[in-house]
Amino acid sequence: MRKMLGLVVAVLLFGLPYVYGDEILNLKEKIIELQNQGELKIESLTSCSKINGFGSYVALGGQPRVKNGERFLVYFEPVNYFTKKTSLLYEINLSEDMLVLNEKVEIIWGKENAVSYHYNSVEPVLDLFITNAIDIKDIPEGKYTFKAVLNDRLKGKSAVKTLFFEVIK
Repeated sequence: MRKMLGLVVAVLLFGLPYVYGDEILNLKEKIIELQNQGELKIESLTSCSKINGFGSYVALGGQPRVKNGERFLVYFEPVNYFTKKTSLLYEINLSEDMLVLNEKVEIIWGKENAVSYHYNSVEPVLDLFITNAIDIKDIPEGKYTFKAVLNDRLKGKSAVKTLFFEVIK
């Protein structure tokens, strides 16, 4: 009887993680399916003094001000990016164009494919974040717009979001 109880305990202890593992993987697959169908978006576009990781940053708050010669940090989270699933891998392929526009909506600085995120993994990636760092040099004092253009190369879609900031002495 004691051996049988030990066997039942062993199955429960070592067998249940596999059952839950399958359930968790099934939920992740469902999330990917929903994300693939959803509209590509940029969430949490935030100017920061420090970026630590996903959802962990120190926001500047209010209308951000950056001194000429300093670095302007921006954090955001892509939402509903496409994940391509093959028999062995999950693939995500994103890029970002960064633009700075003056008050006349003229581009004073820009970089296509400033960020490129092409990732293959054996496990699904459900959440990710992107950081931008722009060295503010030789930009006159004034008000500007930072424009992030997120491109999903697998979905064939783009999302745009803007953030206002000011350059000060």
